[in-house]
Amino acid sequence: MGRAIAWWLALAGLWLALVDNHHLDELVAGAAVVTLATAAALFASARMSPGIRLPRSTLATVPHLIWRLVLDSAVLLRALWQTVVLRRPVRGRWVSAPLDAADTPEGRGHRVFAVLGGSFGPNRVVGDAEGGRLVVHELVSTDEPLDPLAGR
Repeated sequence: MGRAIAWWLALAGLWLALVDNHHLDELVAGAAVVTLATAAALFASARMSPGIRLPRSTLATVPHLIWRLVLDSAVLLRALWQTVVLRRPVRGRWVSAPLDAADTPEGRGHRVFAVLGGSFGPNRVVGDAEGGRLVVHELVSTDEPLDPLAGR
């Protein structure tokens, strides 16, 4: 019931933002459309949600991700200095690491966390996470190994 209310309120807010008026006919039409859209969203969510569960070990990597954000920012600032001021080109690279490909809630949660964590720092962008491999592009090449659990 709580999810239905949350969906309804979010969609009602979107409707009010889009119509930008408070006329009674617009409010009645909006309530009808939002109710139908909420039913459709709940039905689709129940039918399509694969179920994702984050392993507890992923929470231990959050401090590492924050540290990685600081380090990546410094790496990019140094690269910007080298490129703009010193006129030396900076090269990136593609790196790959094995990733849990199990079709279980924990395996899916691990992949979701690896993709989000892999793109958390400004120096890395996840390119692919299919087929049991995590492929990441580093804007500025570093010599650190890629750790998919830490999202690095």
